[in-house]
Amino acid sequence: MVLTALILSGGLLAQTHNVTFQVDMTQYTGTFTTANVNGIFNGWCGGCNALADPDNDSIWTATIALPAGQTEFKFTVDGWTDQENFVGGEPCTVTNGGFTNRSLNITGDTILPVLCWNSCAACPGFTPSHNVTFQVDMTAYTGT
Repeated sequence: MVLTALILSGGLLAQTHNVTFQVDMTQYTGTFTTANVNGIFNGWCGGCNALADPDNDSIWTATIALPAGQTEFKFTVDGWTDQENFVGGEPCTVTNGGFTNRSLNITGDTILPVLCWNSCAACPGFTPSHNVTFQVDMTAYTGT
């Protein structure tokens, strides 16, 4: 009875959150067709989570529903044709079993910052753009 109540209330179901991955490929020196994100969450499957760049600004993105908790991932191109290669010790990485990957603790819906390929920081010269709306109240203006 208690087990049934827990299952029905979602107590035993893994909670998922939407995570938006973003990678700036402007500093990537090779050629590629598609950027991918691979990780524990997809069994490191090369082509399972392709990223997209619909506005051709070299920022590749994808939003994936992932379970809460710690995960590891890295960006690759064209499946596993090429991959990020961290040396270890970078602030966004963890090394387990001889592999150094990006690390993320998922606690809610998350939009990751735009990071440069193979880096824990934004690419040099990258400036995020934002829509800005300017409004002026002219009701008190008395000039002509």
